Amino acid sequence: MKNQLQDFPLDIKISFHKIIEEYRLLLDEEQSSISKEYMSKVLEYVSSFPKLEDGIEDPNDLSKFKDVIKILLDEIFPKILSKNEIKAATVPFHNIIFNTSSRFKKNLG
Repeated sequence: MKNQLQDFPLDIKISFHKIIEEYRLLLDEEQSSISKEYMSKVLEYVSSFPKLEDGIEDPNDLSKFKDVIKILLDEIFPKILSKNEIKAATVPFHNIIFNTSSRFKKNLG
């Protein structure tokens, strides 16, 4: 993976700022107290990991943030649909896959 990144002509920075920003917007609009509390707790937890919003420059660091990324992406990768949907988060233009659905893992073998 290191050679692949060295040969790539652009710097890679993996950021979840758009998802975090969307949580903030939804929190302001949400009427349900349960949903509001959940989003608030997610944002509070994620704020302990500023690199997720600022950007991770080394894709190898994704494993360090595996648990918090999973929580952050729970709305996009709902567990209830994990066996039906074939989804994964990836680093564009690279063979780096993370946060996969159960069905995606099963199809890979």
